[in-house]
Amino acid sequence: MPPSSCLQPCLDHPDRDELTAAAEASERILRRHPNHPRALHVLGMFASENGQQEVAAVLLAKAVKSDSENTDCMVDLGVVFARMGRWPDAVRCYKLALKKKPQDAGAWLRLGRALVAEGDIEGAAGSFRSASALAPEDAAAHNSLGLMLQLLGQFPASADAFTAAARIEPEEKDHHLELANSLLLAGELTR
Repeated sequence: MPPSSCLQPCLDHPDRDELTAAAEASERILRRHPNHPRALHVLGMFASENGQQEVAAVLLAKAVKSDSENTDCMVDLGVVFARMGRWPDAVRCYKLALKKKPQDAGAWLRLGRALVAEGDIEGAAGSFRSASALAPEDAAAHNSLGLMLQLLGQFPASADAFTAAARIEPEEKDHHLELANSLLLAGELTR
């Protein structure tokens, strides 16, 4: 098995023990192949999960430089920047990943959250709209879209987004409360 293929399950579904084992394997791989993108990616994720965001950013940036087509690594680098509060860098990473893989609903959702942190509500609404269109079963995307549409004063559209979220997660009270709030603000629900 090539060294990179043994690391892929840890990137796809990392659990603590697997990630630790993969980090150890990655260190061995990097001794022979210092720019191995998957090994750098795994070590970057391991560092991030252990609170070492600066180290993670360096490793993930090196991984992206070694494999500029790895959009998952670009998104993970964006996540690390977000954890560091470096929102413009996070936005840049997500946008770069989305140029290469525009069907990545998770990247659209993360981009939207980063744009909210930057205060770009309209941009965030567009990102959440893309995320919810690409992943119609993702309640978080619909809920996030609904919140942005409320802020933009688009209450009927926000009610539609919260309705979609409530259909997906009917037990989640917040979706129903936000739906009622949007309907009140739209004048479609009386007290």
